[in-house]
Amino acid sequence: MNFTSIDLELDQPSNRIIQLGAVIGNMNTGEILEKVSYIIKYPDKLNPFIVTLTGITDELIATEGIDLHDAYLQLKELHKKHNCYMNPITWGGGDSAELKAELETDPRFIPTEWCFGRRWIDCKTVFLTLAFGAELKTQSGLAKSMVRSGLRFNGRKHWATDDALNTFILYRHLVKSMPKGIIK
Repeated sequence: MNFTSIDLELDQPSNRIIQLGAVIGNMNTGEILEKVSYIIKYPDKLNPFIVTLTGITDELIATEGIDLHDAYLQLKELHKKHNCYMNPITWGGGDSAELKAELETDPRFIPTEWCFGRRWIDCKTVFLTLAFGAELKTQSGLAKSMVRSGLRFNGRKHWATDDALNTFILYRHLVKSMPKGIIK
């Protein structure tokens, strides 16, 4: 079965999306079928802290930025092309809801054509649940959670496509590590 893992980067304090990253991966094989990064048009000057954190600059947005609605339509096509499970994988709960909320401010967006379900698969909650069960420390970001799970973070932190990739890798690892037969 194929899954879409998504991640957003936002400017502050506006909380507007400046990058949408996604990975399509096969849960059984671990194969990454597609990786996409969309730099999103943004009318304001970026917060210098966000530029340092993400590496996304005003110049990058000016030269590569595309409309969020157009980026979503491309992502929607990839999600359908690979017959992905309805709900996306995210690190934390907000990215899927944040994407939909910002899209809903665009009059071209048709809410009934939202390609994802009403829910998302929160890899962070799965990690925390397993940490609670093992009576281990629960405070941990994505990169540290990967290390604690015996994995290595790939790429740049706070680059949406790399975060989406690592979220997929960690979620698959956690799922594949669970004992078979635990759920019948």
